[in-house]
Amino acid sequence: LIYALPVVSSAWLIAPIAVLQGIYAKYYGLPLSTIAGVIFLVRLFDAISDPIIGSYSDYYYEKKGSFKPIIVVGALLFIISSYFLYVPPQDVGTMYFTAWFILFYLAWTLFEMPHVTWGSQLANTSESKARIYSFRNMTSYLGWLFFYAIPLLPMFDGNEITPQTLKVSVLLAGFMMLVFLWICIRESY
Repeated sequence: LIYALPVVSSAWLIAPIAVLQGIYAKYYGLPLSTIAGVIFLVRLFDAISDPIIGSYSDYYYEKKGSFKPIIVVGALLFIISSYFLYVPPQDVGTMYFTAWFILFYLAWTLFEMPHVTWGSQLANTSESKARIYSFRNMTSYLGWLFFYAIPLLPMFDGNEITPQTLKVSVLLAGFMMLVFLWICIRESY
C-alpha cells in the first residue's frame, strides 16, 4: 500500500486530461481544431519518448539499483507541469498549451514507467505481484474519484469542472503527491 500511495495523486493529476479540451475551448478560447492538433503531436511525442524513458530507467536501475531518483524527479516535474497546464494564464496561446502538454506527458512517463516497474521488483511471487498491482489499481481509481468529487464541494457554485475546480484539484493533488511520495520513498525498500 505504501508503494501504491503516490498513484492516488498521479491518477488525480492525469484525470483532467479527459476534460481538458473542453476547458481550453470554453474558458480560454482555443479552437478545438488547434487543441486536437496539439494533442495529436503530443501523443506522437509520447509514443517516441515512452520507450526511451523506459530504456533509460532500466539502464539506471542496472547501474544504481534503484528507481527512486527517477520517480522523484518525474513526480516533481509532474506536479509543476500539471499546475501550468491546468491553471494557465487567461491569455493562453497554442505555444503555451503545447509546451506544458509535452512536459506534462514527459513528466508523467518519468514517474509512471519506473514506478510500475518498481512494483515488480518488490514482489517475489505471482500472488504478491498481483496484490501489489491490485493496490496500485485501487489507488488509481481513488485518485480519479477525488478529481471528479472536487466540483461537488460546497465551496463551488455548481458541479461543473471549471478553471477554479481544476486549480483546487491540482493544488490538492500536488500536495498529496509530495506527502505520499515522501512516505513511499522513505518507507519502501
